[in-house]
Amino acid sequence: MPRPLTLPSTTPELIRSALAHIPANIVRDEWARVGMAIKSEFPDQTGSDLFTEWSATADSFDANAVKVTWRNIKAVGGVAIGTLFHLAKENGFVMPKSDQAPSKPDPEAVAKREREKADSRQREQARIDADHARAAAESLALWEQASEPSEAPTLAPYLVRKGVQPYGVRVAPGGWLLVPLRDESGTLWNVQRIAPAKPADGAPEKLFTKGGRKSGCWHWCGDPAGAPVLLAAEGYATAASIHQATGYPVAVAFDAGNLAHVAKTLRQLYPAALLVLCGDDDLSTFALRGFNPGRSKAEACARAVRGLAVFPQFKTA
Repeated sequence: MPRPLTLPSTTPELIRSALAHIPANIVRDEWARVGMAIKSEFPDQTGSDLFTEWSATADSFDANAVKVTWRNIKAVGGVAIGTLFHLAKENGFVMPKSDQAPSKPDPEAVAKREREKADSRQREQARIDADHARAAAESLALWEQASEPSEAPTLAPYLVRKGVQPYGVRVAPGGWLLVPLRDESGTLWNVQRIAPAKPADGAPEKLFTKGGRKSGCWHWCGDPAGAPVLLAAEGYATAASIHQATGYPVAVAFDAGNLAHVAKTLRQLYPAALLVLCGDDDLSTFALRGFNPGRSKAEACARAVRGLAVFPQFKTA
């Protein structure tokens, strides 16, 4: 009668071997999930070291981002160590038996996967570039056909509803507010369309041109020229409110993922300015997933650009 299969205990060595099969330059959400999986098993310094050592193998390694992300991950959450092993198996890892040593990646197999991934990335980038060019043309057409809110103030109900002023935005037919997304050269790549009222059917209130570029693009509320303090926030209404309250120029980054890209570019363009990142405190996400992307990304970004991260204060009952 065959002996039952016994799996090895989860040791740091086993996790380290599995991590060797997972490229650390995976998309950020998956990267964070790997950290969550490690912390579910080793919430102490051992786990932190494993996460840091693995993350350091990526070209885009950011030690501060690793520290902040690890600190903001709950030890007990929805992601367990099985998630890490699943990712490793997808990249060639074989779970050893209890009496076997963990396998090491086969150099030839790794090289082949890297070549295939490089070819795939090249094809994907060509597709993305084509989509960006098409979306930029569509966005420019929408922008040129829209009206200035000052010319038709009653056609911007979103601004009225939020109690904010128009700062470089336009209004499209039907009352949709258009917020432009531009790069450091001022080129318009995309527009965000904001509905005049929240759709009753649950449809999205905010839309971007399909396939358009967002990463590294922003919109200013206020003039940044010569300003000693520059702020950045995620949404237009938040940025406009902060600008009205402080008088400082505020960059609209549109979401937490783009905040880091925008902040790094602003640091290069305005090296002497104080950068203040106004992050969203995603408490509901933290309660569900054990990870607070808004706070984590804002804090890591602030460290990377030698700036400050601030968050809203919520009243408690």
